[in-house]
Amino acid sequence: MAATPMSTDEMGKALWKAAELGDTRAAAQLLDAGAPVNWQNKAQYGYSVLMKAVSCDQPHAVRLLLDRGADLEARNTWGRSISESAKTEAMRAILKHPVKHLQATIAGLRAQLVGRQKRSEEALAAKQAEMDAALAAKQAEMDAALAAKQAEMDAALAAKQAEMDAALAAKQAEMDAAQAMAHARHSATAVRADNLLLHLADRVTALERTAMEL
Repeated sequence: MAATPMSTDEMGKALWKAAELGDTRAAAQLLDAGAPVNWQNKAQYGYSVLMKAVSCDQPHAVRLLLDRGADLEARNTWGRSISESAKTEAMRAILKHPVKHLQATIAGLRAQLVGRQKRSEEALAAKQAEMDAALAAKQAEMDAALAAKQAEMDAALAAKQAEMDAALAAKQAEMDAAQAMAHARHSATAVRADNLLLHLADRVTALERTAMEL
């Protein structure tokens, strides 16, 4: 169920209380919602909201109300003015020179805005630096992994090349041994053939001599 909207008098009472406490946030919200800035509390001798803020020495609330158009000339039921309700010189100065103090308030707000802007920029720069550092670290990690993989592939290629070279050398040695053995066999066969020819020649010579003797 929706809440019942506040009446003008209820908003005035709430604004009067916010001014008394110096609650500028609540006061600003009430004023934005339509609370009457010059509402006077009849139960409190016709004190206006601004008069209550002044008598309670709430400078921030006073500046807010003046900024929203509060009447500096308002008086209570006894005819007392707002300036007569001021208890401090600082408050009297605000009422005497409202524009000057409003300008000071605006300057303060601008300074706060500049400060917030600067902090936002610093936070953004810090975040950017953090992201850049993370990106650089990730890039370095990827580069290291790539270098390690390249080294692994180079080592595997070198091992395979060495294995192939060893196999080729072994095959060459095997072929050389086979060729040497074949050469040795050929030499042995040639020697045996020569010996056989010599033996046959000797036999022929012997037979010729025998034939001559006959």
